[in-house]
Amino acid sequence: MKTDGNWFAVIKNNTVEITFKSDEDSSSSHTFQLSELSSIPRDKEGEFTLTREAGTMSFTGKFEGERGMGTYKFTSNKEYSTAMRKEGVELKENDLIVFFLINIKVSYAQMLKKNGFKDLDKDQIIPLAALEVDQAYITSIKKSIPDIDLENLVPFKSLGIDNAFIEEIRNSGYKDVSPGNIIALKSQGIDAKYINDFRSSTKNENKAENKSSKNEDDDDDSDDNIIAFKALNIDKAFIDSFKALGYNNISKSDLIAMKSLNVTPEYIKSFQNAGYKNIEAENLIALKSQEVTPDLVNEYKSLGFDDFDLEEIVGAKATGTTPSYIKSMRSKGYNFKSLDRYIALKALAAN
Repeated sequence: MKTDGNWFAVIKNNTVEITFKSDEDSSSSHTFQLSELSSIPRDKEGEFTLTREAGTMSFTGKFEGERGMGTYKFTSNKEYSTAMRKEGVELKENDLIVFFLINIKVSYAQMLKKNGFKDLDKDQIIPLAALEVDQAYITSIKKSIPDIDLENLVPFKSLGIDNAFIEEIRNSGYKDVSPGNIIALKSQGIDAKYINDFRSSTKNENKAENKSSKNEDDDDDSDDNIIAFKALNIDKAFIDSFKALGYNNISKSDLIAMKSLNVTPEYIKSFQNAGYKNIEAENLIALKSQEVTPDLVNEYKSLGFDDFDLEEIVGAKATGTTPSYIKSMRSKGYNFKSLDRYIALKALAAN
């Protein structure tokens, strides 16, 4: 926004909304208390001003009823610039008009420094002041996070994160949750109720079995897992749909992978109907990642491969050892009985 241009205003009760327009493509609207303005000219041309620490905005024009228009010019306060410089904040003329409109006072920068936020710059102060991150808010947050970074206060305030929310998350079991994950939890709409529902729906029903097998992370309800669950919309209905097929001990990491790859109960049933029962979750993930279907498995079977497991099909698909490739190799005299031999042949050819 330039320091001079045109203004358009509408009075609403005890406030006035002023739109500043400095050229065809640049405009900015701000609301002020009428009490901040000097006497405004009604039904005749006149001048009025708005003075704040950063400078003075001089208006020329008039109001007819509740609407007005005219021209404006901003004059910065040199003493304000000097005072801000003493606090380590360098401001150019265009910065000063922004500080004026947000009404950032020297005492605000001083307050931030007293709270341990050193090396301030304008790009940090502007969003903090615009969001009204004040002493009371900082004190409240520091009760839970004494060493909170200045950069985290902006998303905290914009998302409505307060001390009560932080304690709610910690009391739900996440004692060491990081500020970054607090932001992620809040932005995903995750609260104590969701966490409790999450734990209930992912409760390990075969704990002893899993601890001795591959699902070592099945009891891991880290904040990273719960954020991924919410982002991917992994809910109780999704989990129960696999439990109905006998998958009672799927680890959380496998659930995340299955949802990401769109492994569905229907996909599992298609293999079950083809005679492949009790496929482990990690193998389902591998199959889906390579887009292996029962029809593809049957294509390999039709080539005379009966003694193979599904992991070999995954390897064949991953290396490009397709049924058509096998047929072409056989036409050249490579007649192997095992699928692994063709996979090895394909890998050698690739190198």
